Amino acid sequence: MKRIFTFQIDDQLNWYLRDIAYKERLSIGEVLRRIIIDHRNKSKSVTTEEEIDALDQRIEALKEQQKQLTYQRDYLKDRIEDK
Repeated sequence: MKRIFTFQIDDQLNWYLRDIAYKERLSIGEVLRRIIIDHRNKSKSVTTEEEIDALDQRIEALKEQQKQLTYQRDYLKDRIEDK
């Protein structure tokens, strides 16, 4: 399904788009399409708050793993000393 967008650009942006199109050997429409897709992908990216939450969860999981490994180490150390 095709969508048609209409918008105005100033002279500086027009020159910029033409320059990119010339250097990349693309049409101006293709350059705009790529810019829109890049912008859409960036807006869908993970927010900083979500990253912080994920890191906090990872830290908690690692702390729990550290507790378990410490317990296992102490248990094995006691068994070796008992022999």
